[in-house]
Amino acid sequence: MSGPRSFSDLPREILGYIFTYLTDSDVAQMCRLSKSVKIEAERILYRYVAFPTDADAEMSLLKTLARAPRLAERTFSNINRLTDLMLIEFWNEEDPLPSFQNFVDLLVNCSFQLRTLECSHIDFEDLKPFLARQPEITELILQHWEPPAYIAPLPNDFLANLEVARMDPRIVAALSSSPPLEHLQISFQHPTEDHELPYIDSLARFRSTLQGLGLERHGAFGGHPPTRDILIHLAAALPSLSTLSLCDQRTMYFYEKDAGITPPEIDTVTDLVTALSKFPCLEVFVLVAVGYADPHSLWWNLWDNRSSFGLVQLFMSACPSLRYMALPKSRSSPEYLGFSRAENGDVDAVAEELQPRDIDWAWRDF
Repeated sequence: MSGPRSFSDLPREILGYIFTYLTDSDVAQMCRLSKSVKIEAERILYRYVAFPTDADAEMSLLKTLARAPRLAERTFSNINRLTDLMLIEFWNEEDPLPSFQNFVDLLVNCSFQLRTLECSHIDFEDLKPFLARQPEITELILQHWEPPAYIAPLPNDFLANLEVARMDPRIVAALSSSPPLEHLQISFQHPTEDHELPYIDSLARFRSTLQGLGLERHGAFGGHPPTRDILIHLAAALPSLSTLSLCDQRTMYFYEKDAGITPPEIDTVTDLVTALSKFPCLEVFVLVAVGYADPHSLWWNLWDNRSSFGLVQLFMSACPSLRYMALPKSRSSPEYLGFSRAENGDVDAVAEELQPRDIDWAWRDF
């Protein structure tokens, strides 16, 4: 007596039984139908590919592909309808991969055309050849890496259809064309006056399309222009801006350590109110919390004897177009509140316990 048939044998046996009742033309028609179903299934399956969400698993997969060119080539050559690639992560500084450039070269030769790409820990110069072959990208997220001090002007058709971007301001400045950017986040890690203001002024070429901007400032105050000046320049460059997300994490830490250095100007609430009054079309303003409360910082000054509701009233009175605002409940609170202004001018709390992601992506989604 023979053993039970394996499950994998059953479909073939059933098909063979069915085919005995069909004419040759019917069999041919079924084969054509099967081929069409296979093509459509592949189109759906390969339309969106996400790497493992666990960082260790994702790293293991990508390192395997980077070290096995034939496997990588087979994998990417079969994904010819991929449109969304989420997260390529390589910590080159901690674990350098000699074959990483070969891996990028494989991507360059792929036939798929991405619409969205999110990368971290990848050198921009390594990624640039791949991006040059992806003119259909509309959303690009580049984070957690330090670009070179200077990026040469990019070709006119480089990222020509970009609509949403999170990237270093040096990359934005290097774009020779003016893509239809609608939402942008930029971060100044160690800015100086010569470094920041020209990049802010250069955003004027996107004034006809840019609706939302996320602005982050980090580091100590040395040589920095005050946030008031940054925002005034921003209002002049982008008068039609409707959404602004601001995270100012600058502190006086280094100046407290260094005797003899005169502390530079620290923004006050009045400075920020003055700056917001320069935005004629701003409808949404989001204040992003910082992870500490340094007594010598804008963040400290904002919350000095003030409540979240009091701050909202100040900002909305200074900016008549402002309709919605989100900010932490207090100076040290991880929770956010949302406020809106009614047609009669009354300000009400409209949302409590906003999620961190709501705040982090406010420049894009609000």
